[in-house]
Amino acid sequence: MFTSFKELEAYVLGCGMKKRIALANAHDEPALSAVVNARRKGVVEGTLVGKKNEIIAMLHEMGESEKDYEIVDFDGEELDAAKLTVQLVREGKADIPMKGILQTSNFARAILNRETGLIPASGKRLAHSCVISADRHINVIYIVTFFKKLSFEKVGKRLCRCYNLISVGIR
Repeated sequence: MFTSFKELEAYVLGCGMKKRIALANAHDEPALSAVVNARRKGVVEGTLVGKKNEIIAMLHEMGESEKDYEIVDFDGEELDAAKLTVQLVREGKADIPMKGILQTSNFARAILNRETGLIPASGKRLAHSCVISADRHINVIYIVTFFKKLSFEKVGKRLCRCYNLISVGIR
């Protein structure tokens, strides 16, 4: 078991594995910065879905070239950006969907759509995970939420409850 982000990072870097992240509404500094940092460490490639000009400007501010990323120019509704990101994963053009600047409910709705989302046809569970560490805590906290045959409203409530617990616990 990992007890720090440093241990977790060393393990991931040691695996030599690289995944492609599709970032929905990538014109979001914190999310884009996370993808940039992971790319610099060699563990991800980035497909950035969102407002191309804003994404390019942010990449330049971070000292990155847009040529190192696949940018899908998209300036539409949040839900449609999330659906496009999920479609990239379904088509094998990306491995991991990531939420940028959009409502969690729209991101979850795209993922949980029975026809176009990522719900396994086998009926197996879909997992949402989060890893958290705070300076005052020694251990890394792993939170995994499993979803199986739940309505969208129930899933949304579970995600909100999870995020509320996290924010209350860290304050």
